[in-house]
Amino acid sequence: DGIADCGVVYAPCDFSDDPELAERVEIRQIQRGFDVELYAWIHDKHPLASKDPLRAEDLDGSLLAIQSDARYLIGWNCFESLFSQYGVTFDFHGKPAKDAIDFLWEVEDDEIVITDVGWRDMYSSSFEPFQNRSLRLIEGQNLSIDAFLVFLRDNANPALRAFLEFTDH
Repeated sequence: DGIADCGVVYAPCDFSDDPELAERVEIRQIQRGFDVELYAWIHDKHPLASKDPLRAEDLDGSLLAIQSDARYLIGWNCFESLFSQYGVTFDFHGKPAKDAIDFLWEVEDDEIVITDVGWRDMYSSSFEPFQNRSLRLIEGQNLSIDAFLVFLRDNANPALRAFLEFTDH
């Protein structure tokens, strides 16, 4: 709809439910396997709270709270793909919230929130009212993801075209 020229996602997008859009969109891998630092925001009474170190495979079967806004659901596709290499599956609990702070107040004691270092740093002061929760680094052998550029094939933006040419080399 002309609002953005391209987007970066961390899991390949599937447009099979919209063949017309799939025909118009191109997805190109732009970076392979960069390391990510992920954290679990977890209640002190949760069974995994005392696990040290907390490893990716420890999260198998956990109740995972996510914002049910579509822009966050795309990110969870990435996390789901990332954790699947450890055989980890989650029970996702979508929570409608107007912003990140509102979302944090909706998280139940038995639910975990997975976040990256950027979210951790951006909202660090937002975590302060939650004295009974803490951010725990999730340790893993291979927590790395790929980055993909998504754009309309007929997009003629010169900056996008220059970037695509650069990434072809």
